[in-house]
Amino acid sequence: MLSELAGRESADAGTLMRHAEVLFTRARDDDRGRAELLYRRVAGDSRTDAGTRLMCRLGSADISRGRANRGGRPSVLPLIRAFGQPMLVLIATRAGRAEQEAAADAYRALQHTTLRVLEWAAGTAPRWSWPVLAYLCRAARRLGNPAQRLSGNGNRRALIRQHQLLLSAYASLLAGRAPQPGLQREAQSLRDAYRSADDPPGCGNLAATLAVLAAAGGDLASAGSLLEMARDDYTAGRPDARPIPSGEALLRAIQRLLDRLHR
Repeated sequence: MLSELAGRESADAGTLMRHAEVLFTRARDDDRGRAELLYRRVAGDSRTDAGTRLMCRLGSADISRGRANRGGRPSVLPLIRAFGQPMLVLIATRAGRAEQEAAADAYRALQHTTLRVLEWAAGTAPRWSWPVLAYLCRAARRLGNPAQRLSGNGNRRALIRQHQLLLSAYASLLAGRAPQPGLQREAQSLRDAYRSADDPPGCGNLAATLAVLAAAGGDLASAGSLLEMARDDYTAGRPDARPIPSGEALLRAIQRLLDRLHR
């Protein structure tokens, strides 16, 4: 029904954006390419309200981040777009003095893209650089603070917290330190909340975070089991029985890190 409505010439911006969000979440075949076209269509329509246009810019940036992360090595042009669009939104909103939800999502997008870049760097850079990357993970975690403060959207706040927990887990692993007390409990609590909301990908993301925390604590056997749990979550409900692309990329990145611990 939504697809049919969005295909009409008279479809309003709200319908187009919701359809793009559905395609982005489903992420099958060319879904995200189609979602990007819809996001760009709405973002470029001067008749649409500013908040909706800004959110569509950020949806497009999320798709660019996924493209930048394909193939195991960041691609420069999609990465520039993934960073550039949130920066433009923060300029337009004056860092949250206007359109607070859009500004919150811009900080969220910057934190998320930085997380993915640091994740890739940790899997490829010399191990002597890991303490520096641990420091950068802690710094990137702070990008979520203004996002949490500005957002009144519970789902967005949960996603921001999810990324902060993973950055904290990476910081512990890369610094060679045991995780701070309470991190595992908080990650498990958030995972339970995603399970209650029937959100398997969200559950998978938190299982992956728990795997990194277990590895940071020296329990590689539990880390491996948690990664398998994450894979099951990412595969749940998928007709092709394959994990969602973003989940598969995360599992690959974490496994690469765990493999490097043995060298």
